[in-house]
Amino acid sequence: MWRIAAAVCVLLAGCSQVQTSDLIAPSPKTTIKYRLDTAAAETEWTQALEPELSEREPLHAEADVTAQTVFAVKTEEEPVYPFIPGFGSLDTRALGAAQEQCVRGFCGALLSGEHGVLAEFMAADMEYQLFVFLYNIRGIPALRDYLLGKPFIADGTYMTPVRLYTEQAPLDIDLFLVQEEDRWRIQQIYMRKAEHE
Repeated sequence: MWRIAAAVCVLLAGCSQVQTSDLIAPSPKTTIKYRLDTAAAETEWTQALEPELSEREPLHAEADVTAQTVFAVKTEEEPVYPFIPGFGSLDTRALGAAQEQCVRGFCGALLSGEHGVLAEFMAADMEYQLFVFLYNIRGIPALRDYLLGKPFIADGTYMTPVRLYTEQAPLDIDLFLVQEEDRWRIQQIYMRKAEHE
């Protein structure tokens, strides 16, 4: 029995000794921090798009930063909206609720395949525009989604760009809206050159 106790003591004594000569400190050049600092120093940065944003006065230190205080800070700057090259800005603020309802109703019916409902969105005596448009898009793959662009307004006519997404390339159209009595309707559908062609 004493032999087993002696063997256990020898093993425990051997395991408890730390061999400091075997430990090797990593080189500072192999750390992640060093690599990130080196990559940041070697990166050529572009000019800031809006340098005035970094020059703003910070919130007072004693002010609690909450969602309410962040939204309460007023700026003189115009909001920035996404811009799609080849299509335009997605700023639809100038599109009134009635005009937007007309455009979204038309696009929703077009995507769902309810072509019989589409004529309700057309101006008087302009249904042929719809039939020409539907004839021109008959070979385009199924429409999946749409985006509205920034409208152009002139002489009571709203021209609203719409991007229709298909399984292939998007299709851009312009819807010209006019007011008839108390409703807005589509007077003309202009199809831009399709990328499918």
